[in-house]
Amino acid sequence: MGSQGPKPKPETAPRPQTKMSDLPKVEVPLYFAVDQTTPPVKQEEQGDTIMSSDSYLSSDGLNPKEAAVDVDHSVSAQSYSATLDWTVGEILEMQEANHAAFMKEYRTATSQENTNLVQLVKSELQTGVRNEVQGSMDQIFKYIKGLVTQPTQTADSSEIAALKSQLRAEKTHTKDLTNHYNRLVQASNKQKKDLGKANAKLNEALLERDQLRKLQGGGNLANSEKTTDDAIRGKWKELQYNISCLAHLLESDPSDQHLDDCVSMRLRFLSGSYRRLWKDEDYRQLLMAGYLWVLIQEIVLDSEYPIWGGPGSKHFKIVRDNIIDHIGESENVLDKELSIPHIARWLAQGSTMMSKLWDKDHAVLQRLVNVEAKCLRPFYSGGQPRNDRSEKSILDQLRGIMDSAIELDKMMMCSKAIFQVHWRDRSQKPDLTQRYNKDVMVSEAYENDLSPKSRVRFYISPVLYKVGTADGQSYDSRMVLAKGVVVCE
Repeated sequence: MGSQGPKPKPETAPRPQTKMSDLPKVEVPLYFAVDQTTPPVKQEEQGDTIMSSDSYLSSDGLNPKEAAVDVDHSVSAQSYSATLDWTVGEILEMQEANHAAFMKEYRTATSQENTNLVQLVKSELQTGVRNEVQGSMDQIFKYIKGLVTQPTQTADSSEIAALKSQLRAEKTHTKDLTNHYNRLVQASNKQKKDLGKANAKLNEALLERDQLRKLQGGGNLANSEKTTDDAIRGKWKELQYNISCLAHLLESDPSDQHLDDCVSMRLRFLSGSYRRLWKDEDYRQLLMAGYLWVLIQEIVLDSEYPIWGGPGSKHFKIVRDNIIDHIGESENVLDKELSIPHIARWLAQGSTMMSKLWDKDHAVLQRLVNVEAKCLRPFYSGGQPRNDRSEKSILDQLRGIMDSAIELDKMMMCSKAIFQVHWRDRSQKPDLTQRYNKDVMVSEAYENDLSPKSRVRFYISPVLYKVGTADGQSYDSRMVLAKGVVVCE
């Protein structure tokens, strides 16, 4: 078949001739015109149309120039017609399709790049941390390896032998040092024992030296007690109170009863007219209190019986009183101020030693209490005790008086101060009747107003004098520590 030209279009109304300059311009995007990826569909169709027109012209046997002119006009018209066939919507759709494809490709590429980037960052981080940890561990291992002494692997047999020999020498030296230390310890222990024995001997020698010095200088053979004046005075008042309580129970008139000789002698020592005074009830209790004080003076203070201090206590007190009286009355004693302290210290030391060697004899004391309580029966109320309880009460009170008197006697005998008990005022002449002296006496009862001229009927309790101090000083001073209790006219 021969080629045919384009099909004739159906007849339509003739169109007006339009110039190219009068055609509307359609702007095509630049990327659309130059995009090499866009498939050339329209261009190929245009090429086919041109080729088809060329064949048609040739088949009609036209002149080539004329045919070329016609072809140019035909192509221009056809291109314009094809261009007009592309509507704005198609162009926009094509543009959107290209844009969507571009964005899809971009997103795909971007997502892939992000994934690769994240993996790359993770890989770098892991690699960096691993490298840092590995580096730190390497440094630690190197430090530890530096601290640990590695044995020399290249030591030869000669070095090993030398080290073994040195080790044996060190062991031998250590053993020698240990033995030497043990010998030093033993020697030190022996020296400590010897030093202890030497110290003991030295202490004994020093003690003997001190004792010899005391003997040579008249020092203490026994520590005499430093009893205060308040202690002596307090014990004296205690004894005075106990005597007053017992005298209150012994105020019966014994005129119709026989009195023991010792009882009559003690009452006569108080007053020659004691029988007449006993008739007066106001004097009975006072006379009985005086009687009990005389009993204490005789048994305890004068040590007629060895209650304490042993069998020689009575003679010791006699010697003591004689020495004191001799020093006090003599005017020609050489170095009097020096001799009195020595004598007082010697007497105090002797009393202390006797007190420690012979303490209170309870058996002798109880026997004396029973004897004296029996002598006091005529003075019981009604001549006899009402019952055993009342007699036991009198025995207990008399035993308490004896105990207090013994304690008082020890305190005075063992002190360096000199205590003297007198039943008269030593400032008055002994052959004259005693007058009331307020500095030495306290009147318990009197008939007339007291004055220095008031006559003393009898003493209820003696006067306690003190010479010197408990420290062995001031023997040139005398004081009344306890006043005598008297009854005046």
